[in-house]
Amino acid sequence: MNQASAIKAIEAVMGERARQIDAEGYTAERDDGYLQGELLLAADCYAEHARGRNGEAVPATWPWDAAWWKPKHRARDLIRAGALYEAEIARLKRAAARAGARDDDPCWAAVADVQRLYEGVIRDIAAGCDEPLGEWGWYLGVDVDDDEMGLEGTREAAIKAGLGQHEPGGCFWIIEARMRLADEDAMGRGEADSAPFAESRNGAWITVGEDGTALESAEAGA
Repeated sequence: MNQASAIKAIEAVMGERARQIDAEGYTAERDDGYLQGELLLAADCYAEHARGRNGEAVPATWPWDAAWWKPKHRARDLIRAGALYEAEIARLKRAAARAGARDDDPCWAAVADVQRLYEGVIRDIAAGCDEPLGEWGWYLGVDVDDDEMGLEGTREAAIKAGLGQHEPGGCFWIIEARMRLADEDAMGRGEADSAPFAESRNGAWITVGEDGTALESAEAGA
C-alpha cells in the first residue's frame, strides 16, 4: 500500500464519517449511547458484505432494524465499514477517558482491536477494491455451532459469536478497568469524588470501592 493510495482511502472514510454525522445525526453524543457493541457489529457486517461473506440478506449480527441495512457496492461498503470502525474507536476512547482508565487497563486492548480492523479496511480500499485482499482478507465472523452453544441458531447466538471475536473489556457492557485513585488513601477518608468509576450499561455512573462494591450511583454526566 503506497502513501498516496492510503491517504485517499483515509480521506474517503473521513468523508463518510462526516456524512454520517451531518446527514444522519450520528454525533458523538448519539454514539456514546451504543454500549453493546452496535457500531462495531455494524462495521463488521458491512466489511463482511464487501468481502463477499454474507450475501444479500440482512446479516444475523446486524444490530439495528433491517430497514437500516443498506449495502451498496464493494468500495462503498468498505468505506462505510471504515467510518463505523472510526466511530467505535472514538467512542471507546471517550468512555475510557471519562472513566480515567490507566494505560494498562483492558479497555485499551479493545481500542487496539478495532484499530486493527479499521486499518484492514483502509488497506482494502487503498488496494482499489479489485486487488486480492491478501493478509487482510481474513473472515471477520465465525461459524456458529448452535447445538454446542445451545441457542438453536437464534440472532442472540450470532451476535454473541460476533462480539466474541473481539477483544473483551471494550465498554460493550461495562468498563471493567480499575481506575486510578487521585490519592492513595482517598477512599479511607471517604472522599467519594476520588473513587474510581465504571460506566454502566444503562448510561449511569457507578462509584465503586477497591473491592468492586458499588457505593453510590449518579446520572451520566452529573
